[in-house]
Amino acid sequence: TPAVMGTAPGYRPIAERSELDRWLLGELNDTIEFVTEKMDSYDHFTACGKLITFVDSLSNWYVRRSRARFWSGEETSSKSDAYWTLYESLVTLAKLIAPFVPYLSERIWLMLTGSFNGAASESVHLCDYPVADPAVIDKGLAQRMKRVREVVSLGRNARMGAKLKVRQPLAAIQIIPAEASVKEEIAQYVDLIKEELNVKDVLFLEKADECISYQISPDLKKLGPKLGRRLPAVKKALTETDGSSLLAEMKKNGTITIDADGEAVQLTEDEVLIRLQTKEGYAAAQG
Repeated sequence: TPAVMGTAPGYRPIAERSELDRWLLGELNDTIEFVTEKMDSYDHFTACGKLITFVDSLSNWYVRRSRARFWSGEETSSKSDAYWTLYESLVTLAKLIAPFVPYLSERIWLMLTGSFNGAASESVHLCDYPVADPAVIDKGLAQRMKRVREVVSLGRNARMGAKLKVRQPLAAIQIIPAEASVKEEIAQYVDLIKEELNVKDVLFLEKADECISYQISPDLKKLGPKLGRRLPAVKKALTETDGSSLLAEMKKNGTITIDADGEAVQLTEDEVLIRLQTKEGYAAAQG
């Protein structure tokens, strides 16, 4: 319980912990808020999806990024923070999942609280449901970490596509942000990205022309009924037009207009297929 944690040796307030710890506990409280709202409206399926997302963040990002702290031989505040953050998250998660997986949540609860000698509730199902603390939720930090995780995920996808495993060091990752604000969010995590993707440098480019190109083609299922006999002409016009310029027009206007045998045809983003093509020496992924 918070009262037990607050007086335990090595326990520090959340605000004094590392950014990674604050991020996870922010995600935890955001999950509590979201799940409570959805369950109050009987939208249990969506609530489950949020819980699964949190477990993925906990397991595949927080635990992995904290391994050095967990296994550190020194009894530092950083190591203690990592253990307390993980413990708080698991105890709260056991309460959150109790209505969905009652036996599993009970097993987790007993394993985590059994050493309290009766100080904790004897069953997770006798506990109050968690209540979110809005003060712990940092939307800016959540957004930055989301961007970094996306970059790392795309980097891994590019490696897999080129059959280059992470243990093989590469010269650089080049990031082409969709917006200037994205670069600002990611730039402070350059060392983290280098470590996660095993690259020697992280570069930010304004344009991707030197390493990738785009091929834009019509979505036949959607445009066939709409265009009828004009479809071949539209397909030919898209093939002959530079994909990068079409994509830039799409981002600017939300649509593209092409000349199909002298007739102007306007297409929306969901009516075309955009394929990423890499130039020699590069592997790429897009998100």
